[in-house]
Amino acid sequence: MNLPPIASFWTGSDLSFVEVLVAQSYIDTGHEFTLYTLDEVRNVPVGVRIADAREIYAPAFEVGPGLRHNNAVYSDIFRLFMIEQTGEIWADMDAYCLRPFIFPTPYVFGFEETKKTDLSLNNGVLGLPSSSAGLRACLDFLTSQTPIPPFFRQRKQDQLLERKHAGETWQVTEFSWGTTGPRMIDHYLTVTGEKYFGVGKNVLYPGPRPFRRTLLNPDASSEIYEHPETVSVHIYGKTKRFILEDHDGVLPAGCYLDRLCHRHGIDPRQFPIDT
Repeated sequence: MNLPPIASFWTGSDLSFVEVLVAQSYIDTGHEFTLYTLDEVRNVPVGVRIADAREIYAPAFEVGPGLRHNNAVYSDIFRLFMIEQTGEIWADMDAYCLRPFIFPTPYVFGFEETKKTDLSLNNGVLGLPSSSAGLRACLDFLTSQTPIPPFFRQRKQDQLLERKHAGETWQVTEFSWGTTGPRMIDHYLTVTGEKYFGVGKNVLYPGPRPFRRTLLNPDASSEIYEHPETVSVHIYGKTKRFILEDHDGVLPAGCYLDRLCHRHGIDPRQFPIDT
């Protein structure tokens, strides 16, 4: 069976064991995996194709080491251009591949547990047809001059409109974390009706959110994350911070994340988390 190609983006540091694990999981599952970069990245597993992200979309603002917010915004924008131009399925570098990505439609996205609501759309794994009206609406918003998010509260929209009339300009990097990601995609896919195609929580985001630290608990069963319908397990970037803060950068032996590393023959000590 020909599996769909998967791709991601990375900049700002070399790969830690988390990203090495994720990339290796797609290779071991039989997917072609492309890692787009803007600079040299080390620790890339054998079999991963490296490509220049500028060939898809050159950043319109500064990105790189130490620019976490800008890097995230660029990643949000880049993945949509990538999907439109290549048809590849996007996977965050913390979206572990448990089983082959086989979906009934070109729409590949799901919902996660959140603090504020029961479930919320996440764009950590994302596939859309190039003809998607929601995809086009997102790209039009992201590339517009002085963008005003239509999903902001009316008061905030009015404030931005006043600034625009006063001659001010800005980029989407001005907005808070997630504005150019899940919030935007949720809004436009809801407007177009395409949100209907989202898959269930346990397909792409099984288990609790990372603030519960279950991924790092040696007593937590693998069955918490590996359901019959699960194809991907999201590790979440916060998990790396918890490893640094709670475990001095050493992955707890026997925890679920450690089990995944053993599954793919990866020694976490060889690829430490960048402090």
